[in-house]
Amino acid sequence: MRPTRFVTRLVDLSRWAVVPLLLGGCSGALVPDPELGADPKILTTMIQGTPCYFRGVVHHCDDLNDADGDGVKDGKDRCPATPRGVPVDREGCPLDSDGDGVTDDLDRCPETPKRVEVDEKGCPLDRDADGVPDDRDQCPDTPAGAKVNEAGCWVLENLRFATNRHTIAATDFPLLDGVSQVMKENPTLRVEIQGHTDRIGSASSNERLSKQRAEAVRAYLVGHGIQAERLQVIGLGFEQPVASNDTVEGRAKNRRVVLRPVP
Repeated sequence: MRPTRFVTRLVDLSRWAVVPLLLGGCSGALVPDPELGADPKILTTMIQGTPCYFRGVVHHCDDLNDADGDGVKDGKDRCPATPRGVPVDREGCPLDSDGDGVTDDLDRCPETPKRVEVDEKGCPLDRDADGVPDDRDQCPDTPAGAKVNEAGCWVLENLRFATNRHTIAATDFPLLDGVSQVMKENPTLRVEIQGHTDRIGSASSNERLSKQRAEAVRAYLVGHGIQAERLQVIGLGFEQPVASNDTVEGRAKNRRVVLRPVP
């Protein structure tokens, strides 16, 4: 029996009516080789991953097809199933402009800073759910229900003390009632009550005054059903200001009480 010999030939389809069809890429249709005839038994099928004829040159369908229509041919497309209309990079993969691992078409926070950990929506994580993302949260373990400031800390910002006074006004009782409620809803929670002052007066007198203010808060909470052993007290004086001590408004902000959860 004579051995079978395989010959590779380039063919010219310019005289065939199917050429315009091929200009759009491989269609999966049967294309006749004019040198072999139109016998269906020897038709060439143009499918992905196999050779096909195009203006007399043998191509692979992957070089002509763009199955997902993203503008990147299948042979170079690393993400061949990109949804229609999604912008892609040169390799055919959806863009991720902020580099957080969530593609732009799914990213609800498209300008996340570099190296910030995000959730499945592309937004910075907020593990304690206080509304302040972890990358900006200076107090990351705030208990549920606590009202925090822009730094994510549980601060009794509206609890104001007059200069050189530690008495809590009756108008501030609802604020402390809210603290009591949070602690009742979190029965294992223990907090450090930090007292702070403005910079008027000596360091020693302000440290003493700040502790008296923290003790006033603890006394109120204990009187409303919170166990004393769950409440630590510390006076920090004027060492940790949050505003300028050069203005009346700034000094008022510095006369404050901060609640910090402790192990």
